[in-house]
Amino acid sequence: MLKKLLFFFTTFLMILPTLFAQWNWGVRGGSVNTMQRLQDYNNITQIVTDANGNIYTMGPIGGAGVKVGSQSLTSYSGYGTGSTTDILICSFSPSGQLRWTKVIGGAEMDVVQGIETDLQGNVYLQGRVLNVYETWVGVPPTAVHFDADTVLSIVPIDSTTLMYKDTLQQSMFMIKYDTSGTLKWLRMPEPDSTSMYRGNFPFRMDVDNSGNVHWWCYLKPGQFRWANNNVITQEGMFILKYSTQGQVLSCTSLDMTIDGLQFWGAFGSAKFKVNSATGNYYIAGTNEGSATISLGGGPVNSKMYLAAFSPAGQLLWKKESGGGDLGSIEDLELDLNGNIYLGGLVRPGTEFGGHTYTSPKSSGAPFVSSFDSGGNHLWSEMAVVDAVSITYDVAVSDTEIAITGYGSSLYWPNNTDSVKTLGNQGYDAFLARFNKSNGELITMERTNTPFGGASYGNAIAAGPQNTYYMGGNFSMSMFLGQDTLYKVGSQRSFFLTKYECDVPEASMSVSGINASNTINLTYTGDPADSVKWYLGDGTQVWGDSIQHSYAAKGKYRVCAMAYFECTEVTVCDSLVAGEISLIEESLAEIAIYPNPTNDFLNLENLSKEGQVTLYNLSGKLLLQQPFKKENNKLDLSDLPKGVYVLELISRQGVRVFRKVMKE
Repeated sequence: MLKKLLFFFTTFLMILPTLFAQWNWGVRGGSVNTMQRLQDYNNITQIVTDANGNIYTMGPIGGAGVKVGSQSLTSYSGYGTGSTTDILICSFSPSGQLRWTKVIGGAEMDVVQGIETDLQGNVYLQGRVLNVYETWVGVPPTAVHFDADTVLSIVPIDSTTLMYKDTLQQSMFMIKYDTSGTLKWLRMPEPDSTSMYRGNFPFRMDVDNSGNVHWWCYLKPGQFRWANNNVITQEGMFILKYSTQGQVLSCTSLDMTIDGLQFWGAFGSAKFKVNSATGNYYIAGTNEGSATISLGGGPVNSKMYLAAFSPAGQLLWKKESGGGDLGSIEDLELDLNGNIYLGGLVRPGTEFGGHTYTSPKSSGAPFVSSFDSGGNHLWSEMAVVDAVSITYDVAVSDTEIAITGYGSSLYWPNNTDSVKTLGNQGYDAFLARFNKSNGELITMERTNTPFGGASYGNAIAAGPQNTYYMGGNFSMSMFLGQDTLYKVGSQRSFFLTKYECDVPEASMSVSGINASNTINLTYTGDPADSVKWYLGDGTQVWGDSIQHSYAAKGKYRVCAMAYFECTEVTVCDSLVAGEISLIEESLAEIAIYPNPTNDFLNLENLSKEGQVTLYNLSGKLLLQQPFKKENNKLDLSDLPKGVYVLELISRQGVRVFRKVMKE
């Protein structure tokens, strides 16, 4: 029997990502066009992922010499200075390998408005195409192609007037592909009498957990191309709800109006989301352009707005900016609890949702804000910048959110991570990660460009294991990990990169001094930048190894928080100071293999009786089963790819934790 000051057993372990952040890979694409309009840069404007970690990107592309990586593609838009654009859709594997592409468009201006995936990995795309101008004169241009899947027809030459008229007046489209890029259906619901530029207009869409597509549109009166309740008698805002088979289930009038025809000016940056649990809709955007926006019968008089609508389209509540009232909302996201996350640009002194943004600098700066489903403000963060910078996109994962944008000199208050370019160098894309519960910055990374070059982060999506995919465009070249990207033509090309971190192991050891209630604590996990101890009696101490004396015997909960390059890892244990006990049966010699695994984990050298439990990285219980022999198997074949925490408990109550990976 051995005397111990301490009876030690583990009660909880939470591992957050990550140990070392890195740009894992990068790919580029673009065309040789010299396009004059800023929105015509070869670009990635949105990224989505599926449950298998596959990546899908969308954005505009020029009309000649189109490449993605080293693969050449056929495009259809006009070529030359001031030319029009096509729509490029790409799918990549998690390792950055190109899976498939789609080029959509014709000779005129074709615009993609949104891309989404469902839980089965199907891909939905919506936007506008223009087959031929109604008064086109001369040689007929290329008709609209939905890649090689569908080509829209145009009228042959009219020998009297030399005028061409589009036989397919529809410009709005919704298209569905499966995960391998096979066309499932195409819907262009407008009437034949539609006028392309003065008619219907698609804004945004979202997909709920049942695979239904919710399409926010502006519709003119007419009989539309779906089966039931297809007559619109009064123009206005509507939400079309499509089934996964492409049938319109409902057409809901939205309690939102617009007075004016400059839709893009009014809703260019507006975002739209549906809450799968409640069916409520959320719209956030910037009030700009000559059009007047009304919500629930009242005009929007401010620059920024956020509104919630019932499934029947009725306004539930709205928020408008005030104070200095200078800013823009560029993205809107929801998490599984219905909490709302906004990103964009704001100037100091602007108030929104009860929060006033402040900064020691006067320039417009990136911001990120969180609200609950009822519109109550939870937290906000505003960056400090020397020149106007912006947040363009927001991604939500289990425990954190990430944003991307661009800046030349940028940092977040009370944190040291910064973007700092040399004088006259321009902007660099950044990726910043925040704790989802309180807005605390986890880390910020930037892309690397040469002097005189610039990069712009426009899109971001969350992948598995707190991995993120970021895209945008760049002007010269980029250095992303071991990959160097060069632009395709004379103008900006697009880029896609994977940001990834390793998951650290964390542990600590405890020993006692017999003469008193004094313990020695040592952090024994992966090497950390620093370690902070929370000792259960109100004491907090920094250090890898510490000694602490308790005022009285008793049970205390001790936590060690290890700070790494891009995350914090917390290990918590319960201990009883001043007890004498036998050494408990050890699980230190267990063997777990193969790790990573595709299906089964072998567990060997266990105690004769106990329990095995598996959690995801956010602490959710996934499976639990007893064991009664030293060697066992654990089936992970039904789980998605990712990193998990395995807990083993012996009959005596000793617990150990191991990181396991499913490939």
